Amino acid sequence: GAFDAALRLIAPFLLALGLFKASRHKDSWQIAATLGAWCAWNAHALTQFNDIVISTSTIAGFTGLFIFAPQSAQTQSSSRKPTVWAYRCIIILMSAVALLSLIRIPGEKAKQIADNFRSSGASYPTCKDALEKAMRLQPHGVLSSKLMADMALQMNDLTTAEKAIDHLMRISPHRAATHLRALRLAIMKQDSDAEKDALASLEQWYPTSPELWMYKACQSTPFKADLLALRYEKIHADSSEVLFSVNIPPQMQNLAGILPKQIYDGDTGKNIRFELHQ
Repeated sequence: GAFDAALRLIAPFLLALGLFKASRHKDSWQIAATLGAWCAWNAHALTQFNDIVISTSTIAGFTGLFIFAPQSAQTQSSSRKPTVWAYRCIIILMSAVALLSLIRIPGEKAKQIADNFRSSGASYPTCKDALEKAMRLQPHGVLSSKLMADMALQMNDLTTAEKAIDHLMRISPHRAATHLRALRLAIMKQDSDAEKDALASLEQWYPTSPELWMYKACQSTPFKADLLALRYEKIHADSSEVLFSVNIPPQMQNLAGILPKQIYDGDTGKNIRFELHQ
């Protein structure tokens, strides 16, 4: 994984500096567009940690092929040079290493099956078994652990939720969503020390989280854990205020009466407004 990531990051710069210059496409605009697309994908991968980066990595790997032009007969006759064969050997070696990603297929299949069970409304034990299998086959995969943690918290299966969140802490400690789940778990377990630790971590990784603002405003309510499970969507933001849309599902209608519609954040000096939808 580290070798693959380094190759994707370095390759655009090597090509821009002249690597494989003799084999490039004659259309300079196509080369510029290809390098721009590749650099844009790299920038996305460096600034955001989400599932889109992983699912588009294969496409990003093939993008570089648009730089090369089809070989003519004259070009093929000059391909006997030792340097050309050295380049070819390197490419063949890198291609062979890239094939190692095929070992992910069983895990990807198990993850898809588990997600299909969850989406189709299968029973909790069925979904749990499928997600546990996916987690075993993909120990470094984030999605299966996220689904397991969320489903277990929803079903009040705190033991399973804790195992899934502990796993997320090991593989993705940089994700604010991981600490948000840990905060919700600590509230449900009534573990004040773990709640303080998770709150501090969430403030560190995502100080402008709407869940964090809502939590601070409603710390004294017995529904803190439910507040963290709501979906917040940013609608508007400027120098003085931030507006979020909050969807309240039917099973949580009791929250509508206690949710604040406006909060003042002293750290940022902004008014945080919530537009509630039932």
